[in-house]
Amino acid sequence: MSEKHLQKGSAFPAKSDDGKWRLYSMQYCPYAQRARIILALKNVPHEIVNVNTTNKPEWFLELNSLGKVPVLDTGSSIIPESLVICDYLDEIFPEPPLHSKDEQRRERDAALLKEFDEFLTIYHGGIRSQDEASYPACVQELTTRVAKFDEELRKRGTYFGGEKPQMIDFMLWPWAERAPIASQIFKENFPDATVFPSLYSWCAKMRVNPVLQDTKTDFRKQLKFYELYRCGGFIDYDMPI
Repeated sequence: MSEKHLQKGSAFPAKSDDGKWRLYSMQYCPYAQRARIILALKNVPHEIVNVNTTNKPEWFLELNSLGKVPVLDTGSSIIPESLVICDYLDEIFPEPPLHSKDEQRRERDAALLKEFDEFLTIYHGGIRSQDEASYPACVQELTTRVAKFDEELRKRGTYFGGEKPQMIDFMLWPWAERAPIASQIFKENFPDATVFPSLYSWCAKMRVNPVLQDTKTDFRKQLKFYELYRCGGFIDYDMPI
């Protein structure tokens, strides 16, 4: 694993001789965290190369012209996009199975993730805004949408996957892990976690999952990253704390 984030001018990192797959990632990216979680859950031998997504290495743009992480290199294929990567891993490595065998349930999960993408558009716009006067309206919209997820979870059980976490849970988790950051940004406008009892309980159970413990990012670094991201300042991707 590259401890530091490689940037423009960095040489392409030589691959190991053991045939391990490689994930191009970024320490603070929730989309890349999705892929790291599933690779760990599936016990897939792999190495991680961290990329500075603001000042990208030239060779990374050759791998993915959009310049986004995550990107999975299997040795024979280059696979971008977090959901595509995670579904691919679940297909190639069937244990433990992470998708429901029920087709209607899978369709509902896909619809829920689509709704979540709409939520993220509003969420990311809100945390980037420097206009604090806009926070109440933004938080109200987010709260309304989160309430729908809380109700959906109440109907489904302990997890969105039912009685055990499945792919849908792990795809949502990186942003749930970052919820305390949103509370720091929106401050008094942010609702108390107990407003969403089902999600509150879900978070408590997910948080102690060993794989999620191993793939989390230090909260202080995450908060610092988001503060710099919001103001458009220089981001030291390898910042010390």
